[in-house]
Amino acid sequence: PGSPTRAELQAAGLRAWVCEQTMLRATPGRGDELLAAATTLLAAALRRRGIRRFGAFRSPMHADELLLVWAAPTFAALAGWYE
Repeated sequence: PGSPTRAELQAAGLRAWVCEQTMLRATPGRGDELLAAATTLLAAALRRRGIRRFGAFRSPMHADELLLVWAAPTFAALAGWYE
């Protein structure tokens, strides 16, 4: 859920030198709510810095564990998010 298709990524011209993954753990039963927030609010904030989410996955073994994958154009762009 929340992952663009390969065709959508290609059409958007996604290019990245740096990729990062983020593991999130939701309160039990609230995984969908956390995923919705991450794919809207967090993604919008990162997009302003040139960082795009290109994957959002739920763990098959733990329904409340999420994996988000981000693409950044440079290390500086990614580091800027952590400042």
